[in-house]
Amino acid sequence: MMSTQTNRARTPGEIRQERLMPLYLPTLAITILALDYLAGPAIQFPILYTVPVLLAAWYRSRAYGYSLAVAMPLVRFFMRAAWEEPPPLDEALINLIIRLFVLILVAFLVEQTARQTREVKVLRGFFRVCSHCKRIHTPEKTWVQMERYITEHSETEFSHGICPECVKKHYPDYQGK
Repeated sequence: MMSTQTNRARTPGEIRQERLMPLYLPTLAITILALDYLAGPAIQFPILYTVPVLLAAWYRSRAYGYSLAVAMPLVRFFMRAAWEEPPPLDEALINLIIRLFVLILVAFLVEQTARQTREVKVLRGFFRVCSHCKRIHTPEKTWVQMERYITEHSETEFSHGICPECVKKHYPDYQGK
């Protein structure tokens, strides 16, 4: 969705981070679950569950965010079987439902925000525009009509008309008709 015209070149560090992100997120989720397990049933860290879900939804995809949003609370729910004094089943189910709802909502909202942020950035940057014909110079070294370029790189559509000043200047015989 993002235009090459307005994107800066990614650094090798950013490319490496993008490749390793699928490894970071499960590792982070497992670490949080391990800390939660070690703390026992009385002490809970549900706010930490949002971190990998948030990162997955922002940097990867909504599906990745949803999968962590579902997997982490389910693992937490089944952890109760390993504790000496597990919380009552009804309490654990209620907490599971609340966590699922909140984390899925977080994944949805973060992915929507990330998508909108990417869309807003589509037409940011420096554009070379011909001062006569108003065409835009593209990264492919071609000159494209401004309306076409903006339509292709955004959700904008154009309709043409004639402003009152141009009617006076170019069509003086049709003024006021």
